[in-house]
Amino acid sequence: MIALGEWMELLACPACGGALQAVEEGLGCAPCGRRYPLSDGLVACLPPAELRRFDELAQGYREARLRDGWQPMTAEEAWALPEGRPAGYPALYWEVRRQSCRALWRALAQRAALVGACVADLGAGTGWLSHRLSQLGGRVVAVESSRDQDFGLGAAARHYLPRAAFLPVLGDLERPPLAEGRFDLIVYNASLHYAGDLEATLRRGAAALKAGGWLVVMDTPIAREPLPGTGRGDRHLGRRELAAALAGAGLRASWLRVTRGPRWWLRQAKVLIKGSEPFSFPLVVAERDGSR
Repeated sequence: MIALGEWMELLACPACGGALQAVEEGLGCAPCGRRYPLSDGLVACLPPAELRRFDELAQGYREARLRDGWQPMTAEEAWALPEGRPAGYPALYWEVRRQSCRALWRALAQRAALVGACVADLGAGTGWLSHRLSQLGGRVVAVESSRDQDFGLGAAARHYLPRAAFLPVLGDLERPPLAEGRFDLIVYNASLHYAGDLEATLRRGAAALKAGGWLVVMDTPIAREPLPGTGRGDRHLGRRELAAALAGAGLRASWLRVTRGPRWWLRQAKVLIKGSEPFSFPLVVAERDGSR
């Protein structure tokens, strides 16, 4: 059972922004009267209609992954991420995630201490990065819209809790249930390309930062020009598109190149041979503009 009381200062009602409090079987918002239930180890900070919509999207994502040959990971594989590679996943997928994660650790070592830091992992997926950030001393809120037991936040509840010390919350990436001005670090972990309105999403993320806090975009595909995609997470953001959204949200960004291996460059060569637009997964580290 999750002890919700110690997390209340970090959470807010996604509907009205009001303070949340622990109530029987979940959370409640006194200002607007909404209730958010605790189910299967997850706090569902979504209205019932939105929860059903995200469940449908998650089911489609699950079916697509299984068609592509992906298989659920074991608890042992989950605890080994990102250095280990689950047997049921493509090799390149976790190679890229591992390289990006190492670049994130280097960037944070130069900018922020994680011990005692309040962190939000937005688009947390199975919770692997939340787990790692909590191991390094962060107080981590993992926000994800999918509660799938294998490819969503349900996997985090199964594999990591209660041994891991982070809070899994079902929530909307574009309207996360985060209190304003409380977080030292916000991470969009392979997730920002799912947002409909980039600037509005980044504004809400930036609003949750403390003064001097950092916002990170990692493992989002960036191309020279935007590519809409099919709705399965294959949308590519344009570099200028993301840069404009970050600036519009009052964020000063540094674009850090991540070292990739031969397998990645072979894939890029195949993309060029096919005549498709190449893309990259840079690490974008931003801080809020104090003049805004």
